[in-house]
Amino acid sequence: ITFFSSPTAFFCLFILCVCVFACQILINCCLSVSGEKMPIRAPLVDYDRQVAGSGCSIDAIVFLCRGGAKLCMATDAPGVRRAMRRVDRLKKVCRNKNYRGARRCVGEDAANPRRRR
Repeated sequence: ITFFSSPTAFFCLFILCVCVFACQILINCCLSVSGEKMPIRAPLVDYDRQVAGSGCSIDAIVFLCRGGAKLCMATDAPGVRRAMRRVDRLKKVCRNKNYRGARRCVGEDAANPRRRR
């Protein structure tokens, strides 16, 4: 009881708790990137930009594939911009359809009819 009556001791305990909780935040970073060409038929669902200096050591584009696999690509690798546009187009078509089903939206085929399987 006397420990909490001292403002200095309470402040030190508060700072200690904040530091412990802040250290539990994990950042999932790509440690290396593939400099190869982007796989053409990769089943991409989403992507995220990883910026060096924001908790990660390198710049990368992290593609999320169906099934949860992650593909780390260099920002200037061949085909990366095209793959990002493809994911954006897929998301836009699915959003316009108000897709809420249990299965994956097949908006990519609707957005680009030449690539039907």
